[in-house]
This record gives sequence, C-alpha cells and structure tokens, in this order.
Amino acid sequence: MRRIAIFALLAAAPSTAQNTFRGNNAHTGVYQGAGPKQLGGVKWAFKAGGPIVTSPAIADGVVYFGAMDGHLHAVVQDTGQEKWK
Repeated sequence: MRRIAIFALLAAAPSTAQNTFRGNNAHTGVYQGAGPKQLGGVKWAFKAGGPIVTSPAIADGVVYFGAMDGHLHAVVQDTGQEKWK
C-alpha cells in the first residue's frame, strides 16, 4: 500500500517549466528568465516543399522535421544538406 500512496503523491506533483514541452502547461514556448545573451546567427537555411509545421527533433547530428509537402525530412545538422525525405 505504501508504494501506491507514494506513486499517487508523485503523480500529483506539478510539472516544472524545464520538464514541459514548450516551457509551460499552456505550451506557449515562452520561458521565464533571460535567454541567451547573443545568438550565433543563421548557420544554414533549408527550403522544404511546403511550410515546416513541426518542432524539430535532433539526434546523432541529424535534424528531423515534418513539412506541409507531406514529407518527413532529415537534414544534416552541421551543413543543412538533406539526407532523405
């Protein structure tokens, strides 16, 4: 019974901004506090066959995102070169 009670307490704990998609429970993407002091600028740009409508996912140096052209795109993180779609 103790294990169930502990789980119930943990499940009811409020989430924090760092552990929530897009920063808060409203998913606004707005974070509290100061951001980076200086952004590095645009490293590369990629033109998909339609608007990019998803948040990117990055794994092993590859950026994955979906676009309104109906494709899932895989782009090399360092160069912006398309690997596949």
